[in-house]
Amino acid sequence: MNSVNTATDIMTVTERRSSARHLNVLQTALLEVADHQQLCLVLNISQRGMKVRIFGALRGDHATVRLRGGEALVAKVVWKDAELVGLEFAQDCFDSLSLLTTGGQEGLTRTPRLDLDLRIVVRCGAQIRAGRIRNISPAGARIELPRLQVSHPDLHLRLPGLGLIDAQVRWTKGSDVGVSFNRSLLFKELAQVVASSHA
Repeated sequence: MNSVNTATDIMTVTERRSSARHLNVLQTALLEVADHQQLCLVLNISQRGMKVRIFGALRGDHATVRLRGGEALVAKVVWKDAELVGLEFAQDCFDSLSLLTTGGQEGLTRTPRLDLDLRIVVRCGAQIRAGRIRNISPAGARIELPRLQVSHPDLHLRLPGLGLIDAQVRWTKGSDVGVSFNRSLLFKELAQVVASSHA
């Protein structure tokens, strides 16, 4: 089944929802379509749906949007225009609208994480180890590094298509290491990393 994607259809859908879709926002959310995840930017929202900007391929018509507060919204893709996507909620979401705009402090500050299973190579001091990224955000990642002895906080990891990324060790727990990147990754860069994990 083809999604609504022509200019005329986009205009029709936009006009039909213009009275309800009037709250402009700019917030990060996690978009799940089939078994693929990516970060998106919520541009506007109403109780009926939202417009988001995506940074990777979108294949499928049924999506789940996870807001920073943790709530999952089931939606349908009703139009696409390059990087912009219109989503219609399965049911009106008055509570979610309130959560997006006035959520708790943790919900407003924590960027959603993308779950991954991506093999990488990490260098920490004189040690070079193979590891796996288990989740990632623009600010950092959780990496499984079973044989790494953390002697100092500087760490370097090679991400597919991005080359060497400098990072700092923030915490360790068993074989898991939490790192923060020295520079925030762009959403398009994250999309490239996620795509490589599905290759």
